[in-house]
Amino acid sequence: MALTQTQPQQLALLLSGEIACARDLLQILGREYQALTHAEADQIKSISVEKQRQMQQLQERLLERDHFLLRQGLAPGKQGTELLLKQTPPLHDSQSLWEELQALAGRLREQNETNGGIVSLGQRHVQQALDLLTGRSSNGDTYGPAGGHRSAPVAQTLAKA
Repeated sequence: MALTQTQPQQLALLLSGEIACARDLLQILGREYQALTHAEADQIKSISVEKQRQMQQLQERLLERDHFLLRQGLAPGKQGTELLLKQTPPLHDSQSLWEELQALAGRLREQNETNGGIVSLGQRHVQQALDLLTGRSSNGDTYGPAGGHRSAPVAQTLAKA
């Protein structure tokens, strides 16, 4: 494929749009983290809606780049982008934009995993509290009095009157 003069500029424009969306999403994930750590249920709900909208916008930007790459006769996604970048002059903006987008993707993944861990931990704590209140163990990660693994819910008397 012969590189035209406008292809690197078009790619840079597309990558800039993705970066703007990714930065906004990272900001939303940061707010989500704060809401999760402070147990602000109303905030968590509204941020979740906002996060879904932002993820949709980012997905649309990714599809725009994929369509651009396909029109150039390249594979969509990372493979086609990197092939086009190999043909782009080394100091072109698209090179640094691609590196920035890759770094942002890593930060997004880390923050999302952190937030997901907080949600998972909260769910586990709620389930443990429910188990304690009901005298049952629905968690397969517990052990019985003999040290054996409990696989089924077991009723347990908490107190007698």
